[in-house]
Amino acid sequence: MVCSARLGVMGLALALSALGNAAASIPMEHSLDGGASFVPAGVITIDRTGAAATLERPPLDRIQEEQLAQLVANDGMYRLRLPSGHKGSSQAVSTSFPARCLPVAVADAGMALELLDGGLVAGIAINAPCSRGNVAASGGVQLPSSQALQLRVPLAAPDVLQLLASSQQAPLPGGAAAGVHPSDPVAQQGQGAGQDQQAEAQQKKGQAGKPKAKEEEKTWLQKNWMIMMPLGFIIMNLLGGGAERQQRAGGGGAAPVRAVPARR
Repeated sequence: MVCSARLGVMGLALALSALGNAAASIPMEHSLDGGASFVPAGVITIDRTGAAATLERPPLDRIQEEQLAQLVANDGMYRLRLPSGHKGSSQAVSTSFPARCLPVAVADAGMALELLDGGLVAGIAINAPCSRGNVAASGGVQLPSSQALQLRVPLAAPDVLQLLASSQQAPLPGGAAAGVHPSDPVAQQGQGAGQDQQAEAQQKKGQAGKPKAKEEEKTWLQKNWMIMMPLGFIIMNLLGGGAERQQRAGGGGAAPVRAVPARR
């Protein structure tokens, strides 16, 4: 914010320097009859650095003093106006506030002059709180011949793209993603998944670093059991078939014996 304010002041100073070596002067008018007419109220001088502004007032004549006193007594509105500064334009910037607030407004920095880029006038306004007791407490309204004004210059707008880029790159507390609160269940689930993946990667890394255990050497039968099993079935079939043929050949010549019942 300080850098932006300095940039605004520098821009105002460059604009004012284009006007010449003399400081910029802005004439100001005020109305003492409720806005029916305006008369000169002084000249605002802004120095070439754009850091200070001063209002120089001419003295009021007797009629103007009576008008101002009547305006305060009736709790009327005190009006100010000054040119905007646009080339070829007759438009003016105006403001108004209760006349009872004048004791506050005429104090140093009691009014603020707002400027745009290039030294153009944006407005002028009272810069202090006001209450109904101000006039009575001060014993009347006295317009000083010289008064310091507060200057308000525009500030440089932030770079939106740069802010977005920095917000996306900056990690949030707890490792949460940008735009997700750490207490969000979705964020907690994402954190748990990330921790599981990290643990699994560490485990694989540890296993890769360990030497492989030497495998036990297998026996000949353990290596060739798939070949031996069908050979065993073939041998068993051959042996079983030969025994059956021998049994059939040994009992083939004998006639069957039939039982004959005994005669009585």
